Amino acid sequence: MKTIEWAIEEILTAHPDLYLEHCAVMAVALMRQQLESPCEFIVEGEGFIPPDLDGETKFLLRVSWTEHTALKALHVWHTEQSEE
Repeated sequence: MKTIEWAIEEILTAHPDLYLEHCAVMAVALMRQQLESPCEFIVEGEGFIPPDLDGETKFLLRVSWTEHTALKALHVWHTEQSEE
């Protein structure tokens, strides 16, 4: 199974016209509840196969983040209202 490593902050530089920082920080806030950086997921594509996978439908996604993003995530985790 192929492994893809991804620094979550790269989404911000890849899509500068979209406001994605809050989404990235919230994702880190959720991932930090289970694991420290990097967090690993097995991803299985259904209906598409990215070219980098050489025909495989599953890959291991290893998401990392910086300490700066982790601090923002901690702040968000403590200040955002939960929807219960």
